[in-house]
Amino acid sequence: MTARYLYRLYGLLAASDLPLPELFTVAGGQPQIFFRYANIPQDRLEERKQLGPFHTVSPGRLWLHVPNIARFLVLDGKEVWIDPSPGIDEDSIRVFLLGACVGALLMQRGLLVLRGCAVRVGDGCILCLGDSASGKTTLAAALMQRGHAVLSDDIVAIDNKNCAIPGFPDLKLWHDAAKKLGIPTEGLRRTRSCIEKFHVPLGDFFQNHPLPVRRIYALQPDNSTEFRLEHIAGMERFSCLHACSYRPLYIESMQLKGKHLQSCAAFSGNIPMQYLFRPEHPFMVKELADFILADMGRTK
Repeated sequence: MTARYLYRLYGLLAASDLPLPELFTVAGGQPQIFFRYANIPQDRLEERKQLGPFHTVSPGRLWLHVPNIARFLVLDGKEVWIDPSPGIDEDSIRVFLLGACVGALLMQRGLLVLRGCAVRVGDGCILCLGDSASGKTTLAAALMQRGHAVLSDDIVAIDNKNCAIPGFPDLKLWHDAAKKLGIPTEGLRRTRSCIEKFHVPLGDFFQNHPLPVRRIYALQPDNSTEFRLEHIAGMERFSCLHACSYRPLYIESMQLKGKHLQSCAAFSGNIPMQYLFRPEHPFMVKELADFILADMGRTK
């Protein structure tokens, strides 16, 4: 059966049974990946490795069970099967499909997948990496307000030319973060009806072509009272990239560790990397954006 919708994401043409309003539609072409509604059998568990209560894996495959939402199966970097729970809304399915499932699919395709945002500065881009509490999306929005296009947020995919690949043409901002930046949320779609997180379209500030990575900032919220940079050198560069990888447990469990280590080593070779320490409270995101842009100006 032919999928109803065609989209572009991370440089790939995706055919989907599920509408994905976050993405740009494509008029035609040969799909490279597929998002399908399918019944996912629950047997043969003995052939899988249990990662936790909701994840099981085997080489080239990842099963994700989100109770009362859906079961997902990510296959060989080519397909994601979706088996929804009865009565579930499509927004809830999309959160997990376009998050963990797409991240796993990109890993299976051999890309280096990092946890952060990629933002255009000059003729290249910077990466701001960190965990879910480091302020990556809010920072990307603040940089956008200063005229810089965004390539991707949360899931950053790097190709074999050390370029960041464009992802989703929106940011997913919590209401408090949007308010801090003066971004009105009235009329914006929520990521899920039950939470105060909104899709903020990038519009003309979406960078839809890959860009070479010029500098990497690893965000480190701490108890300091000012911003501080610390150069990352030697093997620490490799360790930092590995720590900022998207869902490292997926990598090892799907037997992708060898390729991942090679990609980290190749990518960390000659791109300047710094830890960026910033006060955790309050989160001075506008000042942080200005600090990063000033640093980029000094290092051109």
